[in-house]
Amino acid sequence: MKSQIYRHDINSLRFFAVLLVFFSHISVSGFANGFIGVDIFFVISGFFITTLLNQTLHKKEIFDFLIRRIKRLIPNLFLVCFLIFFCSLIFLPDYVLKNLYLNFFSSIFGFANINFIVQSKDYFGPSSEINPFLHIWSLSVEKHFYIIFLIIFIFFSNYFKKLKFIFILVISILSLLLSMDLSGINHFYYLTPLRIFEFGIGCLACMLSIEIKRKTQNILSIIAITILILSMMLIDSNKGIPGLQVFFPCFATGVILITPHSKFNELIASKPLSYLGKLSYLIYLIHWPLIIFLSFHFKLTLELKITIFLVTLLSSSFLYHFYEKKMRFEKKIFQMFLFFSSIIILFISFLNFYNFSGKQNNHFQKKFLKDRSLRYVINEVPIEKSTSNQILLIGDSFAGDLYNALAIDSFQVKGKKVQKVHIDTICHNLNHRRTWLGKIKKKFGTCQIQREQVIDTINKNQSKFIILVNHWKGHNYKLVMDAIKTINISKKKNTKIIIVGMRDTFKEYDQIFSRNTESESINKEFYNHRNKIEQINFFLKKISNQNSIHYFQPLNPCDLNKLKCNLIDEVSGEIKYYDYSHYTLGYSKKIMNEIKKILK
Repeated sequence: MKSQIYRHDINSLRFFAVLLVFFSHISVSGFANGFIGVDIFFVISGFFITTLLNQTLHKKEIFDFLIRRIKRLIPNLFLVCFLIFFCSLIFLPDYVLKNLYLNFFSSIFGFANINFIVQSKDYFGPSSEINPFLHIWSLSVEKHFYIIFLIIFIFFSNYFKKLKFIFILVISILSLLLSMDLSGINHFYYLTPLRIFEFGIGCLACMLSIEIKRKTQNILSIIAITILILSMMLIDSNKGIPGLQVFFPCFATGVILITPHSKFNELIASKPLSYLGKLSYLIYLIHWPLIIFLSFHFKLTLELKITIFLVTLLSSSFLYHFYEKKMRFEKKIFQMFLFFSSIIILFISFLNFYNFSGKQNNHFQKKFLKDRSLRYVINEVPIEKSTSNQILLIGDSFAGDLYNALAIDSFQVKGKKVQKVHIDTICHNLNHRRTWLGKIKKKFGTCQIQREQVIDTINKNQSKFIILVNHWKGHNYKLVMDAIKTINISKKKNTKIIIVGMRDTFKEYDQIFSRNTESESINKEFYNHRNKIEQINFFLKKISNQNSIHYFQPLNPCDLNKLKCNLIDEVSGEIKYYDYSHYTLGYSKKIMNEIKKILK
């Protein structure tokens, strides 16, 4: 078997993929869906590794293949993970380091994605913005791919050679179907089986032995580029990722890989772009922790973002020439790396054993951490099956804020018993679809159980007031109409419904408190990082009026005229939120006192 000609266009494609991810992470306008760069990487990996495996198995050099992969991937990964670990201890506040050791070891040993699934980490959620190891999940998935596909290729090289293509096609289709089924569950974003189809597309593209005319290649590449651009514009991360949405950019990448002589591929096959593609692995490893560490100390201005970009490129180039190449091609240096890496891992294990912590929390952080802990010492009263003249709170953790504010009053308002029933915002959806896998595992899904508990509680109690409080977002706030339907079907005729409007929520909560020491500067920064809720509240108020429901707009800490959000009272020093969206106990009491005025 002849070695294939070196593909500079594939290297360039790698650089474009990492650029999409980079621009997404530094919030460049128009690149919100840049996370598909990782999916493009997976397709390229499938194509590239299939090429290598075909050559390796032909020459019977499996061990050499594994050593080359290890030398290519592990030294860079270990170096960056070591740096992330020690920089985290130095530059990040102590409370952020809760899972530092677990995140480090899972990243080093290839189960970071599984770790984040167990932690129920939402890749698109605020908690991800403070985890410098977050991006390592994709490298763990890639390691799993190497193992799975190496076994497949070894098996089919000895038996049923002609069935290899069909087998990979079948498992890719099964992976896509599984991805379509489970992608709506946020933390399954990291799951390896949901990503196999992406690698599979690359593998199948490599295994296609068909001649395509140059003119046809040009047409196919134009179609593929159009699909990639449309994907950047149209993919909605709230509708489940990866899933069917991600199939299209992956398929488009596969098409680009099988059109090496198209004008587009020839255009991007320049040596400068190819060189940057060689740096793509290091760029990917370095850029995210650099963003995280700097964001805890500096506001990410345009100038700083450009600086991060340039520093990432320069440091990647330096490490590529003076570290990666030496590790790959000089045996003694690689052996030294293995020795010193073992020592460092043992040292970090020692620190873990003695629970060594990092930078001390500042006085603001100590305040809101105290309030976070208070939330978990309040014991909710079990729902009573039959009570009259009561007040019922329905909702998620936002309803929990108001409920907890009544703990000191034994969960009573003006002699009326207050009860709370939990339902997640998504579970208001009357058309909510359960996953196939979920149906096999359990007869009833979480949302079905929550809705039935809401209906059962309303039916068995004669509530005077029902207060609906949920975390409504831009993609789900219209579900309030389903929530009203559910309540109206079950409630008594004289029961009054109150819809509590959406509160302000904020981006970079932890970073803002870390990089500022004065309440005034903190309040000004929060104004620039507030999530706009005006459209949501306009709709909630409109629906309330249409259904003769009382609409309550909670106190707003943000003054849109003075361009600041008073999350810290500049007189008393009281903090009003203990994270990006939840009230502190003191502020919850103030909001609840306002609601009490309308509970007559």
